[in-house]
Amino acid sequence: RCSRLLPGSGGGSTFTAWESRRRAIMGATGHSNRAEWTPGRQTLGRILDSAWFQAFMCVVILVSMCLAVYESDYLANCYPRWADDLEACPYKVEDIPVVTGMNVVILLIYTAELCASSYVYRRKFFKSSWHVIDLAIVVAGWASLVLPNTMNLAFLRTLRMLKLAQTFGHILSVREFYVLVSGVAGAFRAIAAGTIFIFFLLAIWSVVLVEIVHPVNSRIHFDGCTRCSMGFRSTGAAMLTLFQTIVAGDSWGAIAVPLIEARPALVVIMVAIFM
Repeated sequence: RCSRLLPGSGGGSTFTAWESRRRAIMGATGHSNRAEWTPGRQTLGRILDSAWFQAFMCVVILVSMCLAVYESDYLANCYPRWADDLEACPYKVEDIPVVTGMNVVILLIYTAELCASSYVYRRKFFKSSWHVIDLAIVVAGWASLVLPNTMNLAFLRTLRMLKLAQTFGHILSVREFYVLVSGVAGAFRAIAAGTIFIFFLLAIWSVVLVEIVHPVNSRIHFDGCTRCSMGFRSTGAAMLTLFQTIVAGDSWGAIAVPLIEARPALVVIMVAIFM
C-alpha cells in the first residue's frame, strides 16, 4: 500500500527496483542457498545483513572519514616550511596516540567484517565490488602498520575515503533516499543535454564578441581588473569570460557596464547574452 505513494509508473515497479537495490547493497549474496548453510553461518549472515549492523558500520565509516579529514588538515601545516624535508616536520599524526589508537580500532573492525563476510559468502565473496574495496583497504591498512616506510599514508587516506561510497550505498538502502536519487539520475540525461546546449551557445556568442566587442573592449581601461580589457581577445577567452559572468554570475557589471558606457550600442549584445 505504501508503494503506491512512490513516484513512477505503478508504485509496485518502483518498490521492486528499490527492494532489488536494497538486497544488492546489503550484500545479499547467496541467499538462495542459505538453507544449506550451517547454523553458525546462517546466524553470522543474518548479523551482516541486519539493519543495525549496517548502521553501525556507517557510523564507523563516518568516524574514519572524520579522522582522515583531521589528519589531512594536520599534515597540511608542514607546508610550505617543511615541504622539502617532511621528516623534520613536527606535525605528525603518528605522534598523536588517540588518533593512532582510533585508526587501529577501526582497522580491526574492518578486518573483522571482512573475515565474517568471507566466511559467510565463501566463493561468492569476490562477486561484490564492496568486498573487493574492503579487502584493498584492509590490506593497505595493515601494510602501513607493519611496514610504515613502504606505504604512502596519503594514498592510504585516499583509499579509506572509498568507504564513504559504501556509506552512500547504505543510505540508498532506505527507500525514500533511493527514490530521491533515482529521480536525480533520471534527470541527468536532460541536464547533460542542457549543458551541451549551453556550451554551444557560449561558443556562438564568443565568436560574436571577438568580432564586434573586442575591438572596443581592448581600448578600455578597467580599474582594478587586469584581465577585463583582454576578456574577449579570443574565442576561448570569451567563453571563459561568459562562463564567469553569465553562468557563474560573477561580476557581470565589472566588464559590461564600462563597455556599454564606452559604446552604448553594445547594450543590445550584452543584454541579449545575459537573457
